[in-house]
Amino acid sequence: MNATQLIQFDGESFEVLAVNGRKAMTAEAIGKKFGYSEPRKQVINLLNAHKDEFEEGIDTSVIKLMTEAGTRETVIFFDTGAYLLAMFLNKPEGKRYRKIFKHILAGVAAAPEKARRPYMTGERKRALIATYDHFIDSERTAEDQSRAAAQAEYIAMLKEHVALQKEHIALMQQSRLAAS
Repeated sequence: MNATQLIQFDGESFEVLAVNGRKAMTAEAIGKKFGYSEPRKQVINLLNAHKDEFEEGIDTSVIKLMTEAGTRETVIFFDTGAYLLAMFLNKPEGKRYRKIFKHILAGVAAAPEKARRPYMTGERKRALIATYDHFIDSERTAEDQSRAAAQAEYIAMLKEHVALQKEHIALMQQSRLAAS
């Protein structure tokens, strides 16, 4: 079951599908937003012109969708596919649609600039930085210890290999002496 919802963004409505937990738009819906006279056909043409750029299941998919004409196979575009289409759009509004698709399909929150800035000052900020630095140092220490242990094991294996090589050379020399 593919649920459809109308999402408002930047003064426009967008028909968005929920497909396997991901947001997507149909070729028809995207083509209408691009102002195409034959929306589905022209978006499919754009897809076919750049087919090597799109990955089935990641950027696009074909699903069975109930339409006014009945159930039919429909090409849909997930966030990355819609973004790619907007990149290939030879119109000035391509940049605008890349932003829109990033927000409505990828779920990037459109918050006011002031709300996006972290608010932290003084002692709380210093404590957070100290905690972060301690965490990074402890991670580095654990990584360094793990790396040192792996290197020690590798060196031990190399020493063993060298010892076996020396033993092999000694045996070869003894067999040559015995043969002559």
